[in-house]
Amino acid sequence: MGVVPLGGSGAAAQGVTGSGQQILTLTGLRFDASLGILSHEKNAPQPIQVDAELSLGTQPLAPHDDDILHVLDYRKVRQIIIDECTSEHVNLLESLIGKLAQRLMQLPGVRGVRVKIAKLEIFDDCEVAIRIETGQW
Repeated sequence: MGVVPLGGSGAAAQGVTGSGQQILTLTGLRFDASLGILSHEKNAPQPIQVDAELSLGTQPLAPHDDDILHVLDYRKVRQIIIDECTSEHVNLLESLIGKLAQRLMQLPGVRGVRVKIAKLEIFDDCEVAIRIETGQW
């Protein structure tokens, strides 16, 4: 991949050059969602936990400037996860995770997505979760 000089008065002026594989990670995001096939799951939302990794591919070691408009804003990613998981009742965890992965892949610059959704209160002795990976890693 080599060294990529960064222009302007940003990171290059500070001596930071080069690039690396960048992955945006959100872990342990907890909220309630309407999810499941059982009658009590259809009548009341239940707690879930979402972990997400978004591969942004090769990026400069530092952005060309310190402006949020030039990077993927993790606040936006967090809100998309919450919105996609709470917009409507979904019977299957497999359906929900597929829908969420597709939505995250649409974000600018995202090359790959890994998502895990766990239902936190299904069993007393274990966590039930689905994990999916799509795109380029």
